[in-house]
Amino acid sequence: MSEPHSDTAQRSSVFDHPIGFWFFFWGEFAERCCYYGMRAILLLYMIQILKFSDGYSSRVMSYFIASCYLLPLVGGYVADHFLGKYRTIVYFAIPYILGQAMLGVASLHNETCLYFSLGLLAMGSGVIKPNISTLMGLTYDQRRPGKTKLRSDAFAMFYGSINIGAALSSFCVPAIRNANGGDSHAYAVAFLFPTVLMILSFIVFALGKPFYAVETIQKVKPSPEERHERLVVLRRLFGLFFVVMIFWSIFDQSASTWTLFARDYLDLHLFGFPLSADQLQSINPILIILLLPPITMLWHLLARWGFDLKPTSKMLIGFILTTVTMGITAFAAFRGADTIVAGSPAALASAEKTVVSSVGLVGDEAAHKAAMELIQASAIQATTKKAVEEAADKIASDDAKNKFVAAKKIMESAQNAAKTVGADAVAAIAARQAASAAIFTARASSAIAGDAAIVNGNANAKKKINEAKAAVQAAEAAAEATNEAVKLATADGREREAADADAPKSRFKLAECSNAANRATAAAAAANRSAEAAAAGNARAAQVNAAVACVDAADAAVAATKAVTNAKDGDSAIVAETEAATAAARISLLWQVIPYILITISEICISVVGLELAFAAAPASMKSFVTACWLLTVFLGNILINAQVTPLYNETFLGISLTPDWYFLAFAVAMVPVTIAFAVIARRFNRPAE
Repeated sequence: MSEPHSDTAQRSSVFDHPIGFWFFFWGEFAERCCYYGMRAILLLYMIQILKFSDGYSSRVMSYFIASCYLLPLVGGYVADHFLGKYRTIVYFAIPYILGQAMLGVASLHNETCLYFSLGLLAMGSGVIKPNISTLMGLTYDQRRPGKTKLRSDAFAMFYGSINIGAALSSFCVPAIRNANGGDSHAYAVAFLFPTVLMILSFIVFALGKPFYAVETIQKVKPSPEERHERLVVLRRLFGLFFVVMIFWSIFDQSASTWTLFARDYLDLHLFGFPLSADQLQSINPILIILLLPPITMLWHLLARWGFDLKPTSKMLIGFILTTVTMGITAFAAFRGADTIVAGSPAALASAEKTVVSSVGLVGDEAAHKAAMELIQASAIQATTKKAVEEAADKIASDDAKNKFVAAKKIMESAQNAAKTVGADAVAAIAARQAASAAIFTARASSAIAGDAAIVNGNANAKKKINEAKAAVQAAEAAAEATNEAVKLATADGREREAADADAPKSRFKLAECSNAANRATAAAAAANRSAEAAAAGNARAAQVNAAVACVDAADAAVAATKAVTNAKDGDSAIVAETEAATAAARISLLWQVIPYILITISEICISVVGLELAFAAAPASMKSFVTACWLLTVFLGNILINAQVTPLYNETFLGISLTPDWYFLAFAVAMVPVTIAFAVIARRFNRPAE
């Protein structure tokens, strides 16, 4: 007992740590940069490049996160019984790197490749997760025996490296994509950055082998008494773990529904600097770094003043704050809906002026003809692809496949025409056409949403809704044609630069063309949701989504005009006017910053304190087992709740339209009984064992 006491009294410095710690520190820093950077842009990548719906993208995201927290069980078992921790980390880092590299190859950007890549990434991240920190703890036990304070400091610094890496990459990886536009090539460049970081992590960790603990693999089966003890401990912790699962389901929606809400309803400018919706995910790790020390000090101060809070009391504070978080988020969503409905008419009117102002900036008739051919080819290809997917019998399937092959030939012809006249000019014209189509779509959905007779299902309702959906398809085809032209122009630009480094740059901004296409696609998706809500008789949902379509169309108009405006000329006054109108139609990003602050404090109260509580409740022989069960709460929260619920965000389901305000309010209301249930479970947990 005296040894730990003397160790606690000692002051440690960074020079007291074993050399191996620094290999763990920088290796984990790079690995977490890779994981969180990739995760930050994954949702919008699926929506913008793979053309998944918002709901399906959220479901895939939930399954991926769940997998990353299920596979630690496999990683712990493999390391303990077969490979050892070091070799397990090294071997499974290889699929991790391969999965990340596959995401970074633009030519592999398709649905099949995505699933295979995410499988490799989940395998690498999940299997590595429980082993690296455990190996570090073993290294301290062998290299610095009895130095419990030093080991504690090491874990604190290690936790810091995780959050610093997460904060940097969550902000920088979207910034890299933004700097290169929003097309497939831009995402490829952004994904390759984490790939390089993961390769560095692998090299750093492998080089530290001589400085790590010497491992001995012992295959020891638990005795019947140990199995019984595990059941007793799990029975005691079950209630706590079950409720924590619900917390993680809310917390992990920052990568899905919170990002979608930010995209549609927030004015994403910080002191005049434009941000993207997925960059806001960096707020959480930044706040962890800033808030963890003062909150830890607060617990110590309260204990000194006679208020020594039990771990369950701290967790209860976290659940109360989570309830408040969802209440504020719901209030922000109601406010955002009212603001965007009120501001959308001005935004749409400005958008129409903006598109008109850009008509004379690209006067090449051949490029205009090629752009229209490319748009028509995109529409035909989309229609035939849908026919192939929906064909039920063999005859219909063969007919659909023949039409699809013919559509591919039309697309190839359009691509060749675009290359002949200049793909960059074609991209600029297609972007303007996409913005125009988005405006028309937004106008059509607004007309439906504002017509009570149509929403209530009069005789002309179906016809009007089908017309609006046809406009949606036209906008999607124009956006797809823009993306195709950008891809051709990017490849052409690289070839010209390879042949002649002094070759003149395109006078059109391809990044803005991609942005215009992405915003036009978002407008089309919102207009489609508006039509579905109108068909279900949900007037308010139809109105809110139509307003989102209007503001997205205005964003597309701004980007399309910037794409054809020479840098020396600057942006036109009408562009500035439209940007002001879209900003006025959205709410401040502070409405998401505040919930991030509260949910981060909740995380500190629930996650950090809860893991400590679980450790204290488990006997020494079950520490690793309890850690694995704790990670399973994240898995269950995503697989049982998020994968099923997040696809309903802003969708019409069984005649009910879950717009963001009602969606978040449902979680806020659900958290009230959950918090009460936790208080009851915690009280029972704190009773002395009988």
